[in-house]
Parts: sequence; C-alpha cells; structure tokens
Amino acid sequence: MLTAGQVGQYMRHTLGGDIPPSLDVTALINQAGEHLMSMRAWKFLERPQADLDLRGKITLTGATYYDNQAGTPPASVTNYTIESTGAFANYTFLDGDQIAITGGANATEGLYKVASRFNDDEIVLKSSIGSAADEDMDIAGTMELDSVALPADFAEVIGYNATDSLINSLEFVTLGELLKFKTQQIQVTSFNFYGAIIWPEMNTAGPTVPFPILKIWPTPTTNDARGLTIFYRAGWVKITDDSDIVQIPPWVEAFFVQMAQAWARGFMEEDTASLTQRLLELDQSPLYASAIRRDGMLQPNYGPLRGGAVERMPQGINRFARSTVSGPS
Repeated sequence: MLTAGQVGQYMRHTLGGDIPPSLDVTALINQAGEHLMSMRAWKFLERPQADLDLRGKITLTGATYYDNQAGTPPASVTNYTIESTGAFANYTFLDGDQIAITGGANATEGLYKVASRFNDDEIVLKSSIGSAADEDMDIAGTMELDSVALPADFAEVIGYNATDSLINSLEFVTLGELLKFKTQQIQVTSFNFYGAIIWPEMNTAGPTVPFPILKIWPTPTTNDARGLTIFYRAGWVKITDDSDIVQIPPWVEAFFVQMAQAWARGFMEEDTASLTQRLLELDQSPLYASAIRRDGMLQPNYGPLRGGAVERMPQGINRFARSTVSGPS
C-alpha cells in the first residue's frame, strides 16, 4: 500500500533534496491525484450502488423570525434565525437550500438562502429577510427541498433510476428543461422525477468545499429514504497526512509516483521543463499505457453494441415489472 509519506519521499528523491516550505507537499500530491482521476474514466473508480434520500417539503406558518441587528438575541439564537417548534426535526441541511418567505407583516417576500440547521426548531439564514423589527412572530414560508445529497466521493453518475422503478423513474435533463418543469405549476402525485446535477455555492458558515448536488422535480411532499438509486464513479480521496493511504490499485502506483515526481519537478525546475511538458510526456509513457490496459482487463465484455437506429426511435417509459411475479394464489 502506497502512503502519502512514501510519495513525498519519491518526490524529494527525484529533486535530490528537500522541498521548500513555500510548497505544500500534501497539496502537490492532491493536485497530482486530481489530475490522475481526470485523465480517463477509470474502471477502478466505479463504485457499488448508492441509495439517495429524498427530502420532503416544509411549510411554515406563524413562525418567529429574529433579526437581532440592533437588539440582544435570545439565548441560543443568532442573527437571521427562523424559529418554529419541531418544524425542522426531520430536516437535513444541504448547501444550496433556500426558503421562500411568503408572508410576514415586516418581512420582504422572496427567496432566501439557508446557512445552517441550528436544531429541531431553528434554521439560520445567510441574510436578513428585510424585517424592520428584531422579532417578528407572523412569518410564513416554504422550503422546496428539491436537492438530493450525492455520495461524498461522487465524481460522475454512471447508472441511475428510481429505487421503486416499477412505478417511478428518473430522467436527467438540462437546467433549462428542469426550470420549465419547476415553473409550470402542475401538481403531481406520482413521482417520475427529472433531475440535473449542479454545484452549490460555498457555505459561508464554514470553510467547507461544496459538493455537487442533484436537483429534482417534482419536490417530494415527505421524506423518502432510498428514493433514488445510482451507480457512480468516485473521485480522488484527499490526502491530509503522511500516514494516509493513496486510494489507487497497486498497478497504478508506479505511474502515480512518476506523476507526483513530474508535479514536483514542474514547480521546482520549471526553467528546465514546464509541468505541462512533463505531463505530455507521461501521456505517452508505457506506464500509462499498461495502466489503461490493466484497468480494461477487469471487464472486457459489455454485451452487444447499443445505441443503433432502433434504440434512437422514440420510446415510451416501460412500466412493466422487471422481475419475476408470483403466480396467483
């Protein structure tokens, strides 16, 4: 097993000395790893199925809003807090969540970004809802929780469907098409979902790197654990310490070591050859070719060719059972 510390030693060896403190060795290893992951659709990054949880819409009436810009906030309440007893007990926060304020004598109606879930009774917003008072007790609003959390190591979706695909489905569309669905105001009760993957903005509540999320329509009315199922390709597992194991197969290790060395030389010896030149050389290397060949050996056969003229013909959604049905009793 290759550790980050060993990779750092290889980098120092090729330089013939230590790497100056101005260059973060861990950061260089992570940059090289991210590049390795993006070089091709590696088979070794394909992961088992992941079940995705759907979050139900939350409707608020008679909620209390604390602005607290001029006054002293109550205990356990920070600025821009909305409070409603038990309203957020089943709510799981995701970066990018928003609440539509639809009522309130002193509130400006509109869409506001959620910064965090404080507890079962309170959420914190990223900005004021325009209240002139420090405390308003007549707030109405709706949280359309149309975002779905993806696996923490998610990089690319490979296969997808609704978990109960006999009656539900999932179809990926463009953001423009998704917007049309969201704004046409048609109420549905049977969920044939449409979705698109986006990146939320960074959460100002902390220095967290945003993860991609799946936006769907229609918004579920209640929480639905394991509502959707995907197969996916993972990304680079970030290194934070010398003892961390580099999450790649043994037969890719030699190629990755050369890439990390090229990364170090590209920064330290740019006058000799730039990082781009060194990576171009690695693209043509026998180690890269053998890694590609070994990666493809895992499953050389994917069945008959697909995507011909017949498959391109318009088709309806198949609602027939895909499994064996028991006989009548």
